[in-house]
Amino acid sequence: MCKVATSGRIVESSGKDHPADDARREMNRAEIQLEIGDTLDGRYRIVSDGAAQDIGIRYSAYDVQHKRLADLLLLAPRFGTGIALLERLTRANQAVADLAQAEMVPYDHIGLVQGQIYLVHRHLEGQTLSELLTTTGFLDSSSVVSIASQVCNALAPAHRAGIVHGGLSPYSVVIGADGQALIVDTGLMPALQPAPAPQGQPWGRFPYTSPEQAAGQ
Repeated sequence: MCKVATSGRIVESSGKDHPADDARREMNRAEIQLEIGDTLDGRYRIVSDGAAQDIGIRYSAYDVQHKRLADLLLLAPRFGTGIALLERLTRANQAVADLAQAEMVPYDHIGLVQGQIYLVHRHLEGQTLSELLTTTGFLDSSSVVSIASQVCNALAPAHRAGIVHGGLSPYSVVIGADGQALIVDTGLMPALQPAPAPQGQPWGRFPYTSPEQAAGQ
């Protein structure tokens, strides 16, 4: 069972502000909130405030075991909780890790905190494409072509192996200072679907869904 040892504390949702709009904050309200100083599994110490995204809250954490920074996603409970989901996510993540594709970043650890899923991968320097667009307002054509080409080249080996990202969005593409594009959350959204998946029910990271996902396929 996951232990949460804190130098601060774990608290229930209390409406604390996150850097996102009110609608997204309400949609992602978690059963728990992490604070700076909280430590998960005796290993990951939270070192930043949370940043709300479409599927949960992202934090910077310090991995006390390996003495390095890490990025931690606390999954919004509306996507599911518990051991069964953790096992599905672990299997999906292992398939991505087995690709050993440098531009595709798998999670290093998936765990539970009070029944709620959290996922950790190595710290990535840079901004998500969402953050970059928010900061700049637009991208020039050469940047668009460069990012799109890198994303396609990174996803090609996964597609050949029968692995679908299932949630490609500006939140899942990280752009480094050198312009390199890295992809996170590969296979996450498909693994979040219940088994068997309801027929005809749309799924994915709205509004960044494919026509097939919108049709519930």
